[in-house]
Amino acid sequence: MVMFRNLSDWFWRIHIGKLASDRKAWQHAVESVALKWLGRSPSVEGQTTDVEVWQKAGLVLGLGEQLPVSEKSRLSCWLTAVSEQNMRPEHLLLAYALHIQTDAINAYVESFKESTVPYRDWVKDIRFVDTLGMTVPYLHGIGNDALALRQLAEYDAAMLKNLYPAHAFDLSLGLPLGVFDWGRGCGWYILALIEANDLRGNNERIVRLAKALLSLQREDGWYGAFLFVRGSRNESSGTCLIGRLMVKAYELTEDKVYLQSACLCEKALMTATRRNGAIDYCQGDTHGIGNYSLSFSVMPFVQGMALKLSKEIDAHLDANA
Repeated sequence: MVMFRNLSDWFWRIHIGKLASDRKAWQHAVESVALKWLGRSPSVEGQTTDVEVWQKAGLVLGLGEQLPVSEKSRLSCWLTAVSEQNMRPEHLLLAYALHIQTDAINAYVESFKESTVPYRDWVKDIRFVDTLGMTVPYLHGIGNDALALRQLAEYDAAMLKNLYPAHAFDLSLGLPLGVFDWGRGCGWYILALIEANDLRGNNERIVRLAKALLSLQREDGWYGAFLFVRGSRNESSGTCLIGRLMVKAYELTEDKVYLQSACLCEKALMTATRRNGAIDYCQGDTHGIGNYSLSFSVMPFVQGMALKLSKEIDAHLDANA
């Protein structure tokens, strides 16, 4: 299977970046692939049903109003059928993207009224940064700011320089786990901030983090798979989510340096777009804390987030035209 995946990657990387000279054509191609993948998307390394849920959520968020009614209905029906016992943080992100609530999700959330939501119930003392991005937007969206704020405040002990989140945090030991500069990990944290930016304290967090990340952006617009390591590979999931952070920082400060940074992120993603419109060079799903994937390929979540970034940039380019 790995051999065939490598051959497929090689084939589709022929003429990669050919759409980078025409921004509108690139947007159209990226959106066309996102729509196609709603029904049948490519799997990512180590994909499980739970991973597939947040992949779909990314596509739905990116498509926004372009999401077909039939697909929204299909995904909503599927999500409504998920029981409380099978509920995971990923389902909250999909519910947020679809703008729906279900009885099972509400019951699941209610069970944490005295604590916070864990990534998995069999590691109840471990908090993963992924969970922030998956839960905080939904919690804020339904008005459960108390739990949303607890999720963020609890993780403050796992931050480096009050900026960069560790991959995970052991509540029982009070210690961070994994690295502080995992690109997509930072992206999950960013998702929690920007999709709930009017949550108390989030605007300040957004501007503070965006200012710090400016110095880590490469000249060609990319961010690395590991943000502090100059030689780490260019990585698309962190780059597109950091780009979205920069857009939000621009909206809050009106400092064009942030919009310029977001545009550089978009340009980097354009150069990593295959000739069929699929965005490449996303790091595969992690194998565990500190055990990061060596696979870099396409990922539906990135397809959606890059599309959303581009649409957000559009709003400001049109305003400044």
